[in-house]
Amino acid sequence: TFGLESLVGLVDTLMVGRLGAQPLAGVGVGAQILHAVHVVIIAVGGGTIALVARFVGGGQRGEAERVLAQSLYAALGFGIAVAVPMYFLAAPAVAAFGVEPRVVSEGAGYLRYLMLGLPFAATFEIFAAAFRGAGDMRTPLLLGAIVNVVNIVGNYILIFGAFGVPAMGAPGSGLASTLAFACGVVLAVG
Repeated sequence: TFGLESLVGLVDTLMVGRLGAQPLAGVGVGAQILHAVHVVIIAVGGGTIALVARFVGGGQRGEAERVLAQSLYAALGFGIAVAVPMYFLAAPAVAAFGVEPRVVSEGAGYLRYLMLGLPFAATFEIFAAAFRGAGDMRTPLLLGAIVNVVNIVGNYILIFGAFGVPAMGAPGSGLASTLAFACGVVLAVG
């Protein structure tokens, strides 16, 4: 499922690439910032897999559920703690890469929407990890596929302005990713 989660960023890059060099560069810089943050979430997910597998294998379902709850709190808390300041500091963060003003504008818009979705992406990663730790490989794979389909459709609508929705360009791609991960979390909980 990590590959499917990474595919969201690749699809963003491919679709925004049709808008030109500056929007594409903005998405590239925004994605680099997100990847730096995502390393912590991946670490929490790795621990979740190991501990859930240990407790499920030992027949301690209650302990596995406790690990899941603690991991969700940690990932969600981290996601919010990073997302809030980064939402407001998106432009300076992108500008720190030494890019031109239009790239800063495009990248900051993209990054702001990604930051709104960071708590969802973090939560999604933990649910996927818990499913894998419990021995269920199909559910996170299916959820990852759904997230990607929602992202592709959302990108098409929000980047290019389809079905009467105004074109948002690169920031629309960030919003589509946020909506896709939110959808994934809703499905994982349900």
